Amino acid sequence: MLRFLRPFLILLFYFLTVNAFSAEIVGEMRGVWLPAWEFPTKERLLEVIGQIKAANFNTIFMEVRFRSDALYIPNKNNHLYPNAEGRSSFILEGGEDYDPLELAIEEAHRLGMELHAWVTVYVATRKDSSPADYNYPEDWLSCRANGNLQDSSGQYWLDPGAPGVNEYLANVFLDIISNYDLDGFQLDYMRYEQGFGYNPVSVARFQEATGTTVQKDASAFDQWRRDAVTDLVKRLRQGIDWLRPGMPLSVAVFGSLSTAQGEIFQDWPSWIDQDLVDFVVPMCYSESSEEMASYAQVDLQSAPKNRVVIGLGILPRKNGKLDQPESLVERVNRCKELGSPGVVFFAYGGLADEGGKRFRVVKDNFYSKFLPPPIYRLPVNFSYPIVQLSGVDGKIYSLRVLEKVPHRHALMVARLMTSYTSAPVFVNEDSGWFDVFVGKESSISDINKLRKEMEDAQTN
Repeated sequence: MLRFLRPFLILLFYFLTVNAFSAEIVGEMRGVWLPAWEFPTKERLLEVIGQIKAANFNTIFMEVRFRSDALYIPNKNNHLYPNAEGRSSFILEGGEDYDPLELAIEEAHRLGMELHAWVTVYVATRKDSSPADYNYPEDWLSCRANGNLQDSSGQYWLDPGAPGVNEYLANVFLDIISNYDLDGFQLDYMRYEQGFGYNPVSVARFQEATGTTVQKDASAFDQWRRDAVTDLVKRLRQGIDWLRPGMPLSVAVFGSLSTAQGEIFQDWPSWIDQDLVDFVVPMCYSESSEEMASYAQVDLQSAPKNRVVIGLGILPRKNGKLDQPESLVERVNRCKELGSPGVVFFAYGGLADEGGKRFRVVKDNFYSKFLPPPIYRLPVNFSYPIVQLSGVDGKIYSLRVLEKVPHRHALMVARLMTSYTSAPVFVNEDSGWFDVFVGKESSISDINKLRKEMEDAQTN
C-alpha cells in the first residue's frame, strides 16, 4: 500500500499548495520494452532483468499479451473480470507453475525498478493462425473496404466498432490489473490497421448513429473510428481509477502524429487532454537522428510538459544489420535536447545483441549511475480549508482537501488521506465534479487539531 502512495507522499512533502491538475512525469525514465519471446523460463527472465538493471535502466515494459495469449495467469487471485485467454506458447518451456509477470514484478521491485505490463490490443492473431484458434466471432473482425480480413503480414484484427470487442478486451486487461502489483499498464496496437475499419456491423452502427453513409461523409466515419478506439481507453481509465487509483496508464503510439490521428484513428492528444492516459510513448524508430527528431518534436509539442516519452528503435535495417551505436548516441542526445523526460528503447534484444554492446554504449554515455524510476504526480491543492457540512444538529465541520476535481483525482487523494488519519475520508459529487472531505468533527478546535496532526505527518 505504501509503495502505491510513494509519488503522492513525495508530492505532499514538497508541494503543500499547488493548483494545477494535469499529470506529469517527474524524473528520468530509462525504459526498455521486453518482448514476449525473451523470457521462456524463470532462469532466463531473471538473467534478462539483471542485465537491464546492470545497465542502470529503471523501467521495464514487459509484454504480457502478444496475440490474444497470456504470459501470466488469468484470474490469478480473483474472477472479477472474465478472462479465458490461453497460456502463451512463448512460456511453455518454463512449466505450468511459471508466472513470468509475478516473477518479473518481484525481481524488478527487489532491484529498485518498476514493471509496467505491456499488452497488444486490437491485432488479434499471429501470422500463422486464424481467428478460430482464439474463438473470436467472425463479426468481431475488422476488414478493408473490399472485405479483405488480413493485413499485409497475414494477421487478423479486431474491430473497435463491433459490439462486444471493447468489453471483451477491457475485461482481459482489468483482470491483469486487478491481480498483479503493477507499477503501470501500457497499451500497444491501440488503433485500427491502416485501411481497416469496414466491419459490416460497425458500418451499420455508424450509419444508424449518424444518419449518413461512409460514402457520403468519410470524415464522420473517421471520427466514428477515433471514438471507437477512445471508448476502450475510457473503459480502462474508469476501471483503473476504481481498482488502482494513481497507477499510470500509457500508450505506445505512432511516431507520426498526422498518421496516428488521420489514418489509424489514434487520437492520443485528446486522451491526454481528457486525462484518460498519463503519458504516451511515440515510436520514433528511424535510425536517422534528424528524421527521428522531426517526429519527436511535433509529438513533444502536442501535449503538456512531461506527458510524452520518446521511443527509440534498435532494429534490423535494409542491410540486415542493427543500428550502429553511434546512431543510438545521436538519437538519445537529440531527445534530451528536445526535452523528452527520458527514452524507451525497442527492444531488449537490440540492446543485448553482440554481447550487450549497445547496453554498454547507453550506460557509458548516459546511464553511468542508477536513478530511481520517475514518479507520476497529479498536483493538487492541500490548503485544508475548514468547511461547515451541516448546521441542523449543532455545527459539524470537516477539512475540505479538494474542491471540484475529476473523480480520478478525488479517489487518489481520498486513498492518500486515509494513510494520515483515522478520521473518516469521503468523496462527494456536485454536478459531475467531486469534493474530498476529511473528518467529521463537532467543533472547530477539534478540526484544527486534526489539521495540525496531518500537517505534522507530512513533514515527519
